[in-house]
Amino acid sequence: MTAASRPVPCTICRTYDAAALYRPRLSPGPVVRCRRCGLVYVSPVERVERLAGESIDEKTGAIIDAAETPEYRALYLAEAAVKHRVYAETLDRVERAAGRVGTLLDIGSYMGLFLETARARGWHARGIEPDRDAWTHATATLGLDVCWGTLATCPQPAESFDAITMLQVLEHVPDPRQTLVDVRALLRPAGALVVEVPNIGCWPVRLLGRRHRHYAMHHFTFFELDTLARLLEECGFEVQSVAYPARHISFRLFEWGLKSWHPGLHRLAGPVLGSQLLRDRVLRLNLGEVLSICARRIAPPAT
Repeated sequence: MTAASRPVPCTICRTYDAAALYRPRLSPGPVVRCRRCGLVYVSPVERVERLAGESIDEKTGAIIDAAETPEYRALYLAEAAVKHRVYAETLDRVERAAGRVGTLLDIGSYMGLFLETARARGWHARGIEPDRDAWTHATATLGLDVCWGTLATCPQPAESFDAITMLQVLEHVPDPRQTLVDVRALLRPAGALVVEVPNIGCWPVRLLGRRHRHYAMHHFTFFELDTLARLLEECGFEVQSVAYPARHISFRLFEWGLKSWHPGLHRLAGPVLGSQLLRDRVLRLNLGEVLSICARRIAPPAT
C-alpha cells in the first residue's frame, strides 16, 4: 500500500471509523462518511491531484502553480462587477464580526477581486495564492500584496490580522483541522474568520449524490453546517453567523460548467446557453449549495 492510498483519519474525530458512500467519477478517491461525527471526506486518497502546473513544494507537497485554464480565468474576470458586489456582502459580515476595518488576510485569493474590494473599503489587505497565473494578475495587474504559495510557504506574523477569509479553500487542504489551528494563530484576540465551502447538506447534493459537482477532482473534505461548525469550535472559534450565499453566474460561465460536468446535456443546451442573446446575462441562484460561517477567535483550540 502506497502512502497516497492509506486510509485517511476523520479531521474532526481523528478516527478511521468510516463507512463507504460512493466513488464519484472525478474524485481523487472513494468518498466515506465518519460513523461518529458524520463528516464526509475522501479516503483513501488514491492520487494527489495537481491543479494543473509543474511546481509542487517538495517539503509540504502543496501545489504552487497554475490551477485553472485561461478560458476559466477569462470568464471569471468578465464577471468582475458582479463578484465585487458579492464580495461586498461578505465584507459586511466580516466588519460586523471584527467591529472595525483593519488588517485582513485572504487565503486563496485567486485573481484578487475580493482583495481589491477589501482595499477599496479601507482594509489593509494581504493575500496568499498558489495559482501562479492568478497571483500574477493580482500583483502585476491589480497591484495587490499577495504571496505566491500556501499558508505553509508564506509565513505570517502571529496575531497580526483583525480578519481572515478562506473562500472555497478548506475543502482543498489535506488537513482542515490543522489549517484552522494555524489560521487561528494569525488572528488577533477576538479576530474574525469567514470560511466559505461547498455545502453537501443541500437538496441538490441529496438528489444527485456522487454526480454532484461538489465531488470534484481537487476536493478532499465535504462539509455541512453541523460538521463545519463543530470543527471551528474545536479549533478555538465561536460561530457568529451562518449564511448560504447565492451564486451569481452568467449563462456563459454556466455553459462552460455544463460542458465540464455534463457533456451530454451540453450538447443539447450549449448552443442556446452560449448564444449572443443569453451569454452575458447573469443568473442569481440560491440552492443552498454554498455554506458561509463567520466565526470569532476565542479560547485556545481543544487538544
